[in-house]
Amino acid sequence: MPETQLVVMSEAAVEEWRAHHAAAGGSSFPDPSASDGVEVEALEVVVGDVAVGGVVLSHRADLARTTIRLLDTTLDDDDAPRWLAVLAAIESYAVTRGARSLVTAVSPRLLAPLQQAGFTVTMTGVGVTVAHGPDRRMVDDGRVRLRAMDDDERRRFVPDAREILRSGMSQAGVLAEPGAPMDTVEQRLAGLVESPPSDEVLLLASVDGVPVGRFWGTLAERDGVVDLVGNTIDLFPEHRGKGLTRPFMAALETYAREHRLRDFRGRLYGHERRARTTVVGMGAGIDDVHLRKDLDRPPA
Repeated sequence: MPETQLVVMSEAAVEEWRAHHAAAGGSSFPDPSASDGVEVEALEVVVGDVAVGGVVLSHRADLARTTIRLLDTTLDDDDAPRWLAVLAAIESYAVTRGARSLVTAVSPRLLAPLQQAGFTVTMTGVGVTVAHGPDRRMVDDGRVRLRAMDDDERRRFVPDAREILRSGMSQAGVLAEPGAPMDTVEQRLAGLVESPPSDEVLLLASVDGVPVGRFWGTLAERDGVVDLVGNTIDLFPEHRGKGLTRPFMAALETYAREHRLRDFRGRLYGHERRARTTVVGMGAGIDDVHLRKDLDRPPA
């Protein structure tokens, strides 16, 4: 495995990287400054004696977790030996910072080397661009109707959503421990009960006037256009297995069309293979893949 080093970047090098990343049309560059107990640092990646890119890491000591916020290299996607060397160097560095887990989100094209390195898929980001002309990805037969939840429905929804999220995150490995805190999720859920912010979308789905499921999404502005980002979608137990997933999703796309939204996006847990197959089969694409690896710490 090629010798790999991570070298702390100077402020000038970080700014040069940021400018180059923006010019190349990359995603937003992480802010390399500490905040709210999170320490962020930018490191140059050197394989052999050649600089091949950079990585931005954030460290949370309270969760013993390091996150790869950005990994930008000149390596070919199929250059497995060097990718494995780079990932091993990042893991070793994270361990020196006290991390017990390493998490990241990458393009699907980088899934193979991370899985080779022992990372496990926790979530998959999926999305569809909403068609505003005659063509559309999902056919809405009108069977599922959507309306805003009333106050009582929201109050009943919040504890159910908390359990849905905790159970899914725990099974997927997003939470290190079943009882681990869910960061800002609890605060957001609490805010849904009385006066939900205007960017929160809480919908009840019904068939022939009978409630069959619920949806919670958030309106998110990106590049001057608004997207609908799904947080939870669930069918009530007695209505599962009746073929309602596809018409429910199609009704949500209709909602997005009617409100002139651009993208309808969400995340599926890694173990929800059947749901992922259904959604992708309906025309959604995979935006990114979230992964996690538990790290071995050297004996004290």
